[in-house]
Amino acid sequence: MPRATDGSRWIFVLYLGLLVWVPVPLGSNRPWSWAVLELWVFVLALAWIAGYVRGRFRAGATLARARTVVWCSAGWLAYVWVQL
Repeated sequence: MPRATDGSRWIFVLYLGLLVWVPVPLGSNRPWSWAVLELWVFVLALAWIAGYVRGRFRAGATLARARTVVWCSAGWLAYVWVQL
């Protein structure tokens, strides 16, 4: 398997760390642990989106086929944001 040099490797490693962290907020049920989980997910999503916009990452075939669902979800988030 070729070694990833586009930055996706550290995103994957942080994602694996997130999978280890996920049970902690559910078990402790403390606001600080939920905040860490939310921030972690936000940073990973933002890093992937930034890489995708720059052309460093490619969307998989599954995401390409789910384009309608992604646009509907984005539209719903925009609608909620406008209401805020």
